[in-house]
Amino acid sequence: MTKALFTLIFYIAVGYVTANNRHTNDALFQKLAYVNAEWNNQPEAKQLTGATQITGNTTYNQWIATHLMLVEQNLRNRDVSSLSAQQKQNRANLLNELHGYWQAGVFPINNYLSYKNPVFIDRGGTHCAVGYLMMQSGHDDLAQAINRNEKFAYVHQIKTGGVKEWADAYGFTIDELAWIQPSYMPTTKFTELGIGPNGPVDFLLSQPYHLNFAGHFDSVNNLPCLNIGRYANGQMDCLGNGVDGNITGISQRNGQVAVTGSLLYAGQIYPAAYYNGTWNYLNIPGREGAFGQCGISGFGNYLYEVAISHPLALDGQELWKQNGNNSWQLTATIHGILKDIKVDDRYQAYVGSFDSITLYNALDTFTIQAHNFILRDRYLDQWLTAGTEVSDTILVAKVMGKTVYLGGVCSDDSGKSNICLTRYLNGVLQPLVFYYPYFPLYNNRHAISALEEYDNNLLLGGEFKYDGSVACKSLALLDVISGYSTSFAFLDSSVNALATFNGEIYLGGNFSRWSYQKPMRYIGKVSLPTGLSDFNGNTPLQLYPNPTQSTITFSTGDNGKLLQTVVSDLTGREVIRQSGIEVSNSISVEHLPPGIYILKALTQNSTGSARFVKN
Repeated sequence: MTKALFTLIFYIAVGYVTANNRHTNDALFQKLAYVNAEWNNQPEAKQLTGATQITGNTTYNQWIATHLMLVEQNLRNRDVSSLSAQQKQNRANLLNELHGYWQAGVFPINNYLSYKNPVFIDRGGTHCAVGYLMMQSGHDDLAQAINRNEKFAYVHQIKTGGVKEWADAYGFTIDELAWIQPSYMPTTKFTELGIGPNGPVDFLLSQPYHLNFAGHFDSVNNLPCLNIGRYANGQMDCLGNGVDGNITGISQRNGQVAVTGSLLYAGQIYPAAYYNGTWNYLNIPGREGAFGQCGISGFGNYLYEVAISHPLALDGQELWKQNGNNSWQLTATIHGILKDIKVDDRYQAYVGSFDSITLYNALDTFTIQAHNFILRDRYLDQWLTAGTEVSDTILVAKVMGKTVYLGGVCSDDSGKSNICLTRYLNGVLQPLVFYYPYFPLYNNRHAISALEEYDNNLLLGGEFKYDGSVACKSLALLDVISGYSTSFAFLDSSVNALATFNGEIYLGGNFSRWSYQKPMRYIGKVSLPTGLSDFNGNTPLQLYPNPTQSTITFSTGDNGKLLQTVVSDLTGREVIRQSGIEVSNSISVEHLPPGIYILKALTQNSTGSARFVKN
C-alpha cells in the first residue's frame, strides 16, 4: 500500500481555514493537539514548520507515538541549566525510557469510558507514559496509587500526594508531565438488537419510551411488519402492521409517530400518516396523490408541517401546515428539493438542494434566496440565510443550541462541492469536513447523512472511508471544539440514521457487519466500552430518595471501587459527570430543572443505571 493510501480521506478545517490553504504545520499541530491539548500551551509548538513531515500515520496509536516522539525531542532541547547534576542525569535517563516507550507503541486501552480520556493504567496493566516513567524510576507505588484514586485524571488534576516531589527529583515540571500525557480513544463495540428487521433501516426516532425505526423491510423478529417498527426494553415489534409504500422521513405529529413518503393505503397514495394505536393517513385537499418528503411536529396553533411533491407544485416542492382544526394551509414553495427539517426550542432548519424559498402569509408573498439551507428563528419571527459553503445536497441537519451542523454529499467532480460537513454559527458558515480523493468510493462521492451528539461531540454517519482501509468506514467522531475528527468504527456499509435513546447511541443503515466479521444487521447500538451489552441489564442501581428535590444517593450492589457517575436527561444530553477522587454515591441535583433523568455508574466490577425524578 502506498503512502498516499494512508492519507486521511477527510481533510479537516476549523474556522476560516480551508482545504486549499492549510499548511503542513497547521495540520500537524491540529492532530497533535487532539492527542494532547497541552500543545496549545507549549512555546515549541510555534516551531512546527512545513519542514516537519509526518507520513504514514493511519491510526490514533500512531499519532500518540508521533506526539511522544516530538515531545521527547523538544524536552531534550530545553534549557536545564538550573537543575542539579543529579536532576539532569535523572531527567536524561527517563527521556531515554520515554524513547523506548513510544518506539514499542504499546499504550493503555480505554475500555472504561465512552469518550477520549487519559487512563493511567489499563486493565491489562499497561501504564500511560507518565505512569511508565514513574514505574521505570522505581516509583510504581506512586503510579498505582494514582491509578486507584484518579485513574482518569489529567496531570494537572491529580491530587494524590507525591507527584510534585517525584517530578522535582527527576528534573521535570508538572507542565512537562502534562505535555507528555496523551488521552486515549475509547474501544468502540456494538450490540445487535435481536433478530430485528430483514432490510435496511433509514430513519430513527427517539421517544421517551420507544425507539422507532423505519426503512425497507417486511418483517421484524421474523414476524410480518411493513417498513416501521419500535424497540424498547430489549424487545422489538411492529408499529401496528406497518406502513406500505416508500417511507422518506420519520418525525412526530402532536407527540405521535408520523411518517412521510409515498404511502399506499386502500389503493391510494398518501404523503403522510401518524400512529395513535392505528395508522391514520393524511391527505391535503387539492394535492391528492402527493408524495411526502419530510415533516415536523407543529408549534403554536398548528399540528404538523410537511414538504410534498405534486404535479401542481411546478417549481419544486411545497410546504403545508396542518392547523389545530385539521385544515391545511400552503406556507411556502421550495424551489428545489427539501431533504430534512430539524427543530429545537427556538430554531427550525430546512435543508436540501434548492436556491430559494417563496413564503406565503396573509399579508404578503416574498421570495428568499438561500443556497440549500435556511433557518427560521421562531422567537424573532425571522428567516436567516448564509453563504454557499455547504454541500451540493444537504442531507441532514443537527441543531445544537445556536449552532447548526449540515451534512451532505461531497465529491471531487469538477463543478461539485467538496464540502461534506459545515457548521453554521452566528450567521457564518464554517466548512469542517472535505472530500479527499484517495479512496474514490461510491462513484467518486461521499455522503454524511446522519448526525448525533456523543459525549459533547458529534457522531457522523453516512457512506465514506475516514482514514484508510483498516480503521473507519461509515462512522466518525468530530470534536466540536477543535473541529478535528477521528475514526469511530468500521462498518461494511452505510449508516443512514443515528439517535439517542435512554442515554445510549443507536444506529440504523445498510450494514450487516462491524469490524469486518462481527454481525450487526441493519440496526444496533454503541455498547459500553467495558464490553457489557446493556447498562440496564447489568447491575441495577438502588436510588433514594426518588423522586428528589436536592440530592440523589445510590447503591451499586457490588464491592467494586466507584470510578465514575454520569447523569443524563432523556435526550441523552449529559448534565453531570463525576470521576477521579471527587466521585461520590451522593450527587447534588438541586440545580437541575424538574424532569426525568438517568443516572449511570461505573465501578471496577460492573456498570449500572436507573431513572430518577427531579421535582
